[in-house]
Amino acid sequence: MIKDNIKLKQKLTNIEIIGFTQDLANAYFSEDEEGNVTYTPYLARLQFRLLFYLYCVEGLTFETVTDDSGEMVLENILEAVESDEELHSLFKKYDDGAYDDLPMVTQLAEISADAYDMAEFKKQQLIHDRKDSLAILLDALTTKVETLDISKFNVQSVSEAIVKAYLSSSAWDLKEDNDTPPTFGEKRYEN
Repeated sequence: MIKDNIKLKQKLTNIEIIGFTQDLANAYFSEDEEGNVTYTPYLARLQFRLLFYLYCVEGLTFETVTDDSGEMVLENILEAVESDEELHSLFKKYDDGAYDDLPMVTQLAEISADAYDMAEFKKQQLIHDRKDSLAILLDALTTKVETLDISKFNVQSVSEAIVKAYLSSSAWDLKEDNDTPPTFGEKRYEN
């Protein structure tokens, strides 16, 4: 990290406001390798601090470093700024209200509110998408059930299949008395 006459900006540009808001809203969610989305508001709080340094502080340049695999990556920004007392104190003073007279502080409050609203909207979309998926599954199951001919349903063969499956399962192996077939509804009492 290179510091050159660092100071807080008075006001963010419209482009900076949009970028900050979108980056913060996206931090409310994490996606794993399989595409599963998780709500992660704790990451949004960390992201706010990171974005504060990226968007609100002038005179900071972050460097590329070589990672363990030999690839060039951007240095860990949050780690770099949090370990720097001067930069850390800038955020602490902001957090304590020392810069409330700056227009940027009002912008940050609006950014936080907008990002939260965007996250709430996305949560509702995710819930709605899951409901749609469940509805599709239920429709498919209903269609399948409607095609079944119940008059051909043989309870005896189903019962035999269940017993056969049980006897070949590990549950039968765990039973102490393996000579007696399983009974349904019969209570056994030890003498």
